[in-house]
Amino acid sequence: MDITDAVDKAKATLDTFRDTLICDVKHTYDIEKQKLQHQHNQIRAFEKDVKNCSKVMTSITTGTRRQAFVTFEKMKSQLASHYHHLKAEFTNDVDVSLEVRVDTSLSSLGALNSLGKVDIQEAPSGKTLDAMTRVARHLDKLPYSSGERHDRPIDLMDSEVRLVKVVSRKDFGLEKVDLAGGTFIHDGRLLIADFSAKNHRLILFDHVFGVATTLPVSGQPTDVAFRVDESDIFVCLSEQKVINYSLGKGGNLIQKNELTTFKSVWNVAAFDTVLITGGDNYVCQMSMDGAKIDEIEMSDGPSLLGKHDLNRTYYYADRDSVVCRKIGGEEVFRHDTGRPVDGVAVDQEGNSYVVYKNEGKTGGVYQVSHDGQRARVLVEALSAVTDPYAVIFRQSKNMFVVTSDLEDTLFEVYEFIP
Repeated sequence: MDITDAVDKAKATLDTFRDTLICDVKHTYDIEKQKLQHQHNQIRAFEKDVKNCSKVMTSITTGTRRQAFVTFEKMKSQLASHYHHLKAEFTNDVDVSLEVRVDTSLSSLGALNSLGKVDIQEAPSGKTLDAMTRVARHLDKLPYSSGERHDRPIDLMDSEVRLVKVVSRKDFGLEKVDLAGGTFIHDGRLLIADFSAKNHRLILFDHVFGVATTLPVSGQPTDVAFRVDESDIFVCLSEQKVINYSLGKGGNLIQKNELTTFKSVWNVAAFDTVLITGGDNYVCQMSMDGAKIDEIEMSDGPSLLGKHDLNRTYYYADRDSVVCRKIGGEEVFRHDTGRPVDGVAVDQEGNSYVVYKNEGKTGGVYQVSHDGQRARVLVEALSAVTDPYAVIFRQSKNMFVVTSDLEDTLFEVYEFIP
């Protein structure tokens, strides 16, 4: 081989290596650009949400005081929830720089297999951390309406809880009470169904979990749900129907509608236009006029139901799993907890909570992240409840209640530590 052929061959090799290096640089650049574009879109969506919510909150001039309160609280809850999703998206955000290292040693040309490589240098993004901190501070400074004040946003998947209160039967003379499903209503009070055979009532607890009053209903209630938009209360009765009530000015229940479910119904969750009901081995979506939209079979049941209004998702326990679905039935995730669970509740971030029994000791609480990717035992052993039935979350206060199944302790109250 003469020198001309050798040079031509070397040139061809270098051209190939050059083209490969250019492709590598472009490919790496495109990947990082896509990541940045996705983050940019997330930020723009949050910015748009902030502007829209701000416009709504600053223009509340008509309607009743309750309507203004509900609108105001919904906007704040929406912003807080969106912030937490954005924070989760940017948790591991880094500043990226591309560095091209080129080998130009012609003396070792015969041993070359590339001209160089593209290195990605990553460092924790101080700008992102500062920005998220500023957003959290601004959210915390939002003016509060005449209703209950929301606790400042915290990451509930990384926070611990503490026991606030234990409520027993003898405290209120409720020896013949059988607490079932419940909900926190618009003013922060706890409303729970009393499944006792002859009582036919709901029990309303005040802000310090004393009995405020009892509200009669037309049957044996198994669960109660609250719809924020209309301040409606839905009570499911084991006689195959759901009753829609509103809360009167005097605190009494005013019946608005009665929906037949065609199956024994144990549990209910209420969205703005859709009801989710659950019974023996099924979960059903219904319209507000009682028409069945969709039905999903379960391995086991019935299960209490949880919901997240902003994400339009609902949750239920199916044997050892926590299942999250979108309205319409599409499964978002199915998380195996490794133990039989029940009593689903959901916080403002979309994290779900279930209760379980412990052999030989008190029950526990298990927490699953909004995407089903993370989970932990939140409360390894409850204070007194050995057979937990339901968990009920108060989103505005990062607080939840765990009820018992016919034990001396009616329920325990826990709150997240800021």
